[in-house]
Amino acid sequence: MLRLVPVLGLALLAQVANGFAATASHMLSCMSVVESQVGEAEREFVWEPSIGPGPGRRLALTLEADTAARAVVIPWDADRGGLVNGWLPLWTTLKAGEAVRFPPTLWLWSTNARPFLIQALALDQDDPAVSEVHDLVVAMHLPGLGPKVLEAQAKKLRALVDRFTVLKRPAAGATSMPASFAGVFRGQFDWRNHATTSSFSVGQPALVDFAARTRPPE
Repeated sequence: MLRLVPVLGLALLAQVANGFAATASHMLSCMSVVESQVGEAEREFVWEPSIGPGPGRRLALTLEADTAARAVVIPWDADRGGLVNGWLPLWTTLKAGEAVRFPPTLWLWSTNARPFLIQALALDQDDPAVSEVHDLVVAMHLPGLGPKVLEAQAKKLRALVDRFTVLKRPAAGATSMPASFAGVFRGQFDWRNHATTSSFSVGQPALVDFAARTRPPE
């Protein structure tokens, strides 16, 4: 009889693990570069860390979840820690199976742009942190904010993200680098073929990092 205990214990653990897997939702995320040059057709290709800024280049981040969720995209300065290139965090509601492209007008990624760490954070719509993150991001878009106020808000947002990373994120949610892609004409780029998949649930947001360490020319 005692020999059955380990077997039953393993079976129980397997059932618990399967239960957690069944309740987890998933997010696809892909960073891409849209390039427009005079006299040439616009093209879009997957971003990777070795690619740097340049004339006619813009950045886009596409997210999609398999269930309704809330998402925030945060553009940090990779070296200095604050917000980068004058870009602000963006908040949206993800509908199940519908891709959302950030930002709507794309980020201008010119030659002198600073290295970035762009974080994509997805929260279950029932996560208690949703209202806190939402209110903070909305406040950062209020007109007339001085640089010191925006800096203080950015530090608070960083603390929130760090809390998710340290306390809530599993080791499996580590940074993932997109695959290399040579580039195709706009309209033919299938971002899903190059997307990173991450899971999230109530109390355990998904967090994906896109870190550009390439420095602009001096």
